[in-house]
Amino acid sequence: MANVSCTSEEYLLRSYTSLARFFHEKRFDRVAHLSYDSQLNDLDVDPSKIELSVTKIKIRERPEARVFGASCPKDPYASGYKGDCQPLNMTDNEVSESVWHLASRIDSETCQNQLVEVFCAYQFNPKGFCVPPNYVIESSEDDITFGPELYPARGSRPISTIPESNEVTFT
Repeated sequence: MANVSCTSEEYLLRSYTSLARFFHEKRFDRVAHLSYDSQLNDLDVDPSKIELSVTKIKIRERPEARVFGASCPKDPYASGYKGDCQPLNMTDNEVSESVWHLASRIDSETCQNQLVEVFCAYQFNPKGFCVPPNYVIESSEDDITFGPELYPARGSRPISTIPESNEVTFT
């Protein structure tokens, strides 16, 4: 069974021995996202018969700045947003707090940036009339041509972007 707790970095650094402190400092700027597939998702499972020792916990490490460093531009038009974009009423910290749980699960930095751009566009106009820069290929004052990223991609589903190489089995 895994026991996960969160604490401040300062507390950890005061508490570690020199060897553990060395290990911690090597990963000081990393964030770990832990996930698992619940065995309770199977309809015919008796909870008392679940074998916890075979639970696979997926660990995804990300740079802390990528997970908690999201922000929206102060001037959406100067940053390439198109359409009807209003000033943002959120601080960078509020933006980061709103998207960190998704940002921690995304492998691709490009995909993560696109997620933040879409989030910001929605904050600039909750009705969806503000378009992020990555989704416009041409625009003028009266006309916007959307890029291919806004249309469904051909191919099979689901498209997995999560590598399985970091799985850990606790026994």
